[in-house]
Amino acid sequence: MTGYYDLNLMPHVVTVRCPNCARAARFEFAEIVKIERKQDIAFFRHSDQFDYRVFNGSQGQNWHAAIYYPGLNGITLGAIEGLPKGYAPEDWAHDSVWSPSMVGQDIGSIVCHHCDLRKKTELSWPEDAYFQIAYKGKVLWAFNEDSAISLLDFIESEDRQRNKHKYQLFLRHIPSHFLHKHARGPVVKKLAKALENCGAGLPVENA
Repeated sequence: MTGYYDLNLMPHVVTVRCPNCARAARFEFAEIVKIERKQDIAFFRHSDQFDYRVFNGSQGQNWHAAIYYPGLNGITLGAIEGLPKGYAPEDWAHDSVWSPSMVGQDIGSIVCHHCDLRKKTELSWPEDAYFQIAYKGKVLWAFNEDSAISLLDFIESEDRQRNKHKYQLFLRHIPSHFLHKHARGPVVKKLAKALENCGAGLPVENA
């Protein structure tokens, strides 16, 4: 898995390497809502709860957007008040899945509870992934601790029944490079070490 590979969907929250302390940090994708009326632009432009941005449409037209970054400044969706008529805090809630085909796909917030980092950032995936290991020149990664556990269990198992796992769609895209008989031992050992480091709050080791 050396890129987005073939998956079109990602979780709203992924575990990344903190740029300050290299420990496991939380990255959550921002939510973008189109501003429909010109008279509402001033509100979002000057809001301390949203970012205002102009995007270029597929046909060359510009459109205005209000962007919400979760986890920053202690502001939650439920605490947002005073929105212009026609908007509700729930407009910036996550859908059931996040699609990388969305505009602004890589922007979000990073929160590290080890060094107290909280900031807006742009995700570079899978380079930023905390759960990534290298084997014979190729990199295998997981979205978060939950998917890393599923990945470890699957590679370690003898029968490798994907439908037994919560992340069965994710597991379908494991490159065969990591599934060979000779890869099992080294890959399992490295994944287990990454999970151990995460649980102990240790910096990530180089893949």
